[in-house]
Amino acid sequence: MYTYRSHLIRRTDLCREAQNHLEQIQQDDVDAVMSLGITQQARVYGILDHNVLKILWWDHDHLVCPVEKPNT
Repeated sequence: MYTYRSHLIRRTDLCREAQNHLEQIQQDDVDAVMSLGITQQARVYGILDHNVLKILWWDHDHLVCPVEKPNT
């Protein structure tokens, strides 16, 4: 499987609903979550623990951490 883009995202850059969810599942002590780009929009988010990714969300529409495209 090819991932479009993968990178860490600071917890504070996540949408408010995602930050609240981290609090509810008692994972709000993490500094960042891993974003795996599956397509240009679709993402899988999780917590990277050594070499294991603990999956948190499937984000089909890139809404967990929305970004503005440059020049728009």
